[in-house]
Amino acid sequence: MAYFPVNINIENKKCFVIGGGTVAKRKANMLLDFGADVTVVAEELKQDFEGCKVLKKPFEYDDIKSAFFVVASTDNKKLNSEIAQYCRENNIYVNSVTNADDCTFTLSSYIRQGDIVISVNTSGKSPALSKYLREYIEKIIPSNLSELLDNINGIRQNIYEKYGKNARHIFRKLIDYGFKNQGKLPVGDDYEDKNRD
Repeated sequence: MAYFPVNINIENKKCFVIGGGTVAKRKANMLLDFGADVTVVAEELKQDFEGCKVLKKPFEYDDIKSAFFVVASTDNKKLNSEIAQYCRENNIYVNSVTNADDCTFTLSSYIRQGDIVISVNTSGKSPALSKYLREYIEKIIPSNLSELLDNINGIRQNIYEKYGKNARHIFRKLIDYGFKNQGKLPVGDDYEDKNRD
């Protein structure tokens, strides 16, 4: 089953990662990267979970009653499935690292440059392929997309006001120009003239 791609604001949302290993660390870092309030629950920590709240104890369902997201990432497949079932029954979004069928959401492999996020998702079928595709895309896109986005955003309203129905055409030309010029845009505001083919 393919998952519907959607972007959700998780800033300051309570997200719980159950497990203390390498995979749990990677998932926690992904959530932290987008401003989540991350709590790790694990009896044994095999990684340093900097930036996370840590409950070093056996997992209990009461731990996640207030959760927005839960990532079940223990090395116990049965426990991960039980956590996922509890979350589904209590309308808590859940990701299980051991069984895609248990998930109500998946975490994509992604590239982030400022507010630009490019994600790749295989619906939980092959994290290795997701990673490969992400690395491939990362090699072919410019490293200054964030600067280009900020520059385009800064003139966006003016473009709509000045060019009306032709704004899409102007944006396309500006983006082409920015790709070729390290994220910079032409000087001045006569973009139609400066971007002729």
